[in-house]
Amino acid sequence: GWMVRGTSQPVLVISARLDGARATTLRALWGDALLDVVPPGALPDLSRYRAMILDGVPEPTGQRSWVERGGSVLRLSPACGTQGEWIARVVARDHPATARLPREMSVTGHFAPLASTGEVVVSVSMAFRDEPAVTTMALGAGQITTCALSGALSHPDLARLLGRLALRTSSAREPVGLGIVGYGPYGGMGQRHGAAAAATDGLELVAACDSDPARRKAAEADFPGLVAHPSFEEMLGDDNVS
Repeated sequence: GWMVRGTSQPVLVISARLDGARATTLRALWGDALLDVVPPGALPDLSRYRAMILDGVPEPTGQRSWVERGGSVLRLSPACGTQGEWIARVVARDHPATARLPREMSVTGHFAPLASTGEVVVSVSMAFRDEPAVTTMALGAGQITTCALSGALSHPDLARLLGRLALRTSSAREPVGLGIVGYGPYGGMGQRHGAAAAATDGLELVAACDSDPARRKAAEADFPGLVAHPSFEEMLGDDNVS
């Protein structure tokens, strides 16, 4: 399942190209997640880890059963394939990990198309064809995500997407309860402000205030469920206003 908040379970990073800058990038990417960064070699006990990032290394023996029990693997491809500047396009717009991300991102680095196994989350146009660049595939209770763009971590939005996929988190959160101060009639100002707020992802129009009873009634008619208050002070006391 997809979660909103992280857990205390650490993330294992196995990297063949780890330097100070990349280690800093990896730690910044997963924020409050506790990272164990190790070079290739003997595989530690995976039962204590929430996710594993394979940074340019082959899949270790023994990971499959851990994934089937609920583990998550992010495979970052090594620098191979064609080098250039690529337009990475988010194609899985309904995927929980892609919320509030731009549709297109420019990424510089190497790219080699993936086999389209599982769900294609991000594609790249290459020789007039859309090729899979980030894919995710369920395996039992777990998931394997693969990224074929070597420069993915250098783009903050693409890095954020990979972080969400690795931890199986979304950007979902409680919406911000918004109140409008004044519901003016001129030019439909109050209604237009309310419509813009209601259409904005992450906002929920819950209240308005106006000293004119007719304008309060209009606000409640325009936006069913909205509570109209006679004063700014009273609206501030509305628990639904963030």
